[in-house]
Amino acid sequence: MRFPMLLLPAVLLLACGWNYDMKSLGPEQCRLHLADRRSQTAQPGPQGIRLAWNAGSYRRAELLFTDRPLLPPFRRATIALELAVTPGTEIQNVHLRLQDASSETLSWLAVEPKREADRLVYRFTLTPENASSHWVGNRNGKIDFPARLHDIAVVLQPGSAGTVTVERLTFSDDDGEQVTALRTIHDFSDRDWWEIVLNPGRSYLKSDNEGAVSLTPGENQLTVTASAPGRFLLRDAGAQKMEYRQPVALLLDAELTAGEATFRPIFAIRGGSWIADPGVPLRIPTGRSKLRYDLARLETAKLANILLWGLDFKATSPDGARLLLHGVELEYRQSPAEAVDFAVSTGETVNVLAKGKEGALRFRLANRSGLPVKANAAIVLEDYFGRRLRCEKTVALEAGGASSWAPEIELPALGVWLADYEISVEGDPRRHTGRRSFAYLEPAGPNRRRNPEFTFGICTHSAEMSPADAEREALLAALCGAKSVRAFTEWYRIQRSKDSWDFRTADRILALYDRYHIRNMFTLAATPLWAAEDGIIWSGKPDHAAWRRYVAAMAERYKGRFANWEIWNEPDLRGFAKFDPEEYVRLLEIACRELRKADPGTPVMIGGFSTLSGGPGPRAAAFHREALLRGKGFFDIHCYHEHGTFEDYALLVDSRFLPLRRETGTTVPWFSNETSITSAAGSEKRQAVTLFKKLVFAWSRGAIGYSWYDLRNDGFSPTDWEHNFGMTTYDFQPKFVYGVYNTLASVLGDARFVRDWSRETGCRLFEFRSGRQRIFAGWNRNNDAEQKLISIGGPASRAALVDLMGNRTPRRPGVFQVGRQPALLVLEDAGESGPAGLFAELSLPGAAVPGRALEGKLRLRLPEGPKQKCAFTFTGTPGVEVLSAPGKAMLAPGEEKTIPVKLRIRPEAGNAVNALRAAIRFDGKAEQYECAAPVHFAVPVPAKDIPGREPEFLLDKATDVYSSFGNDPANTHMLWSGPKDLSARIFLAADETDFTVRVRVRDDVHIQEQTIPAQLWKDDCVQFRLLFPGQRGAWEIGAAGDKHFVWYAPEGFVKEEADRRIRSRVIREKDETVYEIRIPLAALGIGRQALRDGFRFNLIVNDNDGQGRKGWIQVAPGLGGNKDAEQYPFVVFEE
Repeated sequence: MRFPMLLLPAVLLLACGWNYDMKSLGPEQCRLHLADRRSQTAQPGPQGIRLAWNAGSYRRAELLFTDRPLLPPFRRATIALELAVTPGTEIQNVHLRLQDASSETLSWLAVEPKREADRLVYRFTLTPENASSHWVGNRNGKIDFPARLHDIAVVLQPGSAGTVTVERLTFSDDDGEQVTALRTIHDFSDRDWWEIVLNPGRSYLKSDNEGAVSLTPGENQLTVTASAPGRFLLRDAGAQKMEYRQPVALLLDAELTAGEATFRPIFAIRGGSWIADPGVPLRIPTGRSKLRYDLARLETAKLANILLWGLDFKATSPDGARLLLHGVELEYRQSPAEAVDFAVSTGETVNVLAKGKEGALRFRLANRSGLPVKANAAIVLEDYFGRRLRCEKTVALEAGGASSWAPEIELPALGVWLADYEISVEGDPRRHTGRRSFAYLEPAGPNRRRNPEFTFGICTHSAEMSPADAEREALLAALCGAKSVRAFTEWYRIQRSKDSWDFRTADRILALYDRYHIRNMFTLAATPLWAAEDGIIWSGKPDHAAWRRYVAAMAERYKGRFANWEIWNEPDLRGFAKFDPEEYVRLLEIACRELRKADPGTPVMIGGFSTLSGGPGPRAAAFHREALLRGKGFFDIHCYHEHGTFEDYALLVDSRFLPLRRETGTTVPWFSNETSITSAAGSEKRQAVTLFKKLVFAWSRGAIGYSWYDLRNDGFSPTDWEHNFGMTTYDFQPKFVYGVYNTLASVLGDARFVRDWSRETGCRLFEFRSGRQRIFAGWNRNNDAEQKLISIGGPASRAALVDLMGNRTPRRPGVFQVGRQPALLVLEDAGESGPAGLFAELSLPGAAVPGRALEGKLRLRLPEGPKQKCAFTFTGTPGVEVLSAPGKAMLAPGEEKTIPVKLRIRPEAGNAVNALRAAIRFDGKAEQYECAAPVHFAVPVPAKDIPGREPEFLLDKATDVYSSFGNDPANTHMLWSGPKDLSARIFLAADETDFTVRVRVRDDVHIQEQTIPAQLWKDDCVQFRLLFPGQRGAWEIGAAGDKHFVWYAPEGFVKEEADRRIRSRVIREKDETVYEIRIPLAALGIGRQALRDGFRFNLIVNDNDGQGRKGWIQVAPGLGGNKDAEQYPFVVFEE
């Protein structure tokens, strides 16, 4: 790696900080970490350092600054990183790392860049105590100045490749001019949903005067009357997860009209822990006043985000007190730019812009400070497929004023559009950045149409929201085509005591969704404390008489109004049901008899069983089986969830769920009524694709409906799994998955399933029929092929390809170009169904090593018609050299031919390559067809095991984690919490006689108590697979403690003999566990040349913190659950 001569100082000192210009760096100032081993390159250019790599080998590129630029001490600062990317290069996230005086490394994460021209600008907001992760040094998680810049890491999305040019780093001290800014968080309108917390089921704060407090809503005010002295908490039940960043004071606009009272707010941090307040409450004076509660003593500046848990009042006079509340504001000290808010409006109360109403799109700036400003907003719009638009506006804003305008843009495509904004204020160098979004769609609803075969559903928490927020949820659900919602009010909220009934919330939610022609699937669950025989609220065992009375009352009141009655939620999880399957079936029987007596026309659903993965332990599967067997005859629909990846969902449905139905004789229809995947850690595109795949697959397997969980995120944490299941963010910004749902409901809303063509085509392909339309939903599942051409038989007048966001492109009716991204092919005026089969597929099995030849193949099959001559041309992206390939072939109808293609990856190209394309043309026809294949790169291993070298694989990211508890919200503490929880560095080595795997694991809790070697995987251990060319089957080996074990060996080998020859040792060093497994090459049946030729390798580190196997971290998927060697990286030992 060479750099130009240093001509200018790399760091230019500025008034506000420094500018680190990458154009002028020399080799003594920065280097690419493990460049050769990771098959990454760094080249100087006129704009900066050009990094090139293929995501298939190692997605993280780390640029180390060897001169360690010094940062001045700061209380708050911004570092802006400017990157230029080539088209098609998708960055998942970027890390910035500092090293402080104690040699502690502190890391900050950025996932949402601002686009400027052809650059991405990632801004990191730093305080001494807000690092996202940290390690070594004194490990206090704080910057001990002086601090220096250590490195930046750029991580690509899985499957992405290309180049990234690092242009510039700019540091600015943000502790400049600060202005006072106010944000109204409560105006006591219908946007709020206030309740007095006395002890209505879940007790957050016990009141001293239970039953003596009442609320009377008015127009933008709330009257609170306490008839006796005592303390109570006023809580907005609909905004418990709204987060506020570092306010300095809370302002309460209150009017005391009788008695005496005091007040103080209660704040919490993410996760629910209250922030202790050592101060005394404020006395509320008689009359109207605005009380300022200083938050400095709470040390909220140390917290990135806080939540307002409630308003804590105490009536101190003997006759109580009476208060009129008018508003709550938070006060901030911010830069002028931070005090300006950006918003998108579409003419609706939600951010959905209907096609044909483009003129309703408006952008808005609002100044929350007390000073007039001249603000500039630079906005970059980007859709799912990377199309970008830019616009800019400068406006003068009065103190507390706002301005809106119609942007001068023309949206080129339907879909969810992200709006990344940067706000600057004249006279201030600091910037305020953020992201909003809107969905530009042809809405699939609302309408009265219903599909008798399949129901499009969504899970919501509308019953836990304010009336205004619930209204927004209902409108969002209706616009995207939902026909059913799973939005129930818990039993303990409806029947707060034996003789106290409150149906208001259930009535309100039912009426709300009825207005939009959406049926409500009601779940009978959540035991009140007074009815729990075991004294456990929600999940406790109900008293049977109380349960019977509750069910009977619900059936009588809502006869014929709900779509279904579901009996409990996920009873197979102890977090929701602390009783056995026999007790559950008894509750099911009681409910069924009462429901069929009072409401015989409404189907009864069993369970909503969570998972058959085995992750939460054996209870879930055994409970599910027993409930089906014992509960037969007491339910009409069988409900099943299974959150997580599509691959796991499909495997479990086919291999466990459907066989379980057959084994138990369960013949009633089934409904996938709560299933999704989280978008935590920047995986919103994966979430969108998963919805498409899961819904279509469930339909193909006989499901009568599918409900996505859920409509709205449950919070703001970017890494908390439970906060990121929604189709919108918590503040109702649409995510990509919302656009996919609308597309499926629009195209398939009236369809019926016809056939699964996956076996015939080698990809996932499903046929539907809607009137005169034949509709195919498909995607390619071959890891070695980017696109396949699938022939579609049968007549049709025309065809259109519909992408994930609903955009239609005309296509020739007879061919479906199936790619990695799912899509729909709609054939109009289609006759009887004809066969579907493979037409063309280009694949490159194996892995590429720069300088070596690589062989691929083009499979062709002529589906119909006369014998034809076919010509094809192969082209590669820069760096791919086609060495040899035939140019023509003759094909007869039904004949399949394989065309070999030989290519070479030029060494000078590094990893800046990702595809080989084949263009196919038949004689006498104008159409040209294309298919493509990706290039997978090998991971190089040095010939000598040099002490102190870097690992071949580093596992320390959320995308490396597989959790067994993603289906169980009661066990969120079992989810991965960062590299300190579990991470690993993996080294491979070999000498003349042995192959060695060495793994250094960082694990906060080490557990290994298995006495049977075959069960090592249940506790902390390493587990890996090796696949050598020429061997039939794989080696699967593990080690822990003083044991090792061979689970599988290739055909012709005796695994017990190999196990006897393996030598392993495991030692614990502080919070690290070091595993070393040495395997004789002879025991593996290979020599040194086999290592140089290359082999497939995968490894997982299993994790148990004392409550069972939590999951694992993995080099690649396809080992801890289902075995899929095609996903493993290819490893090559250097000469």
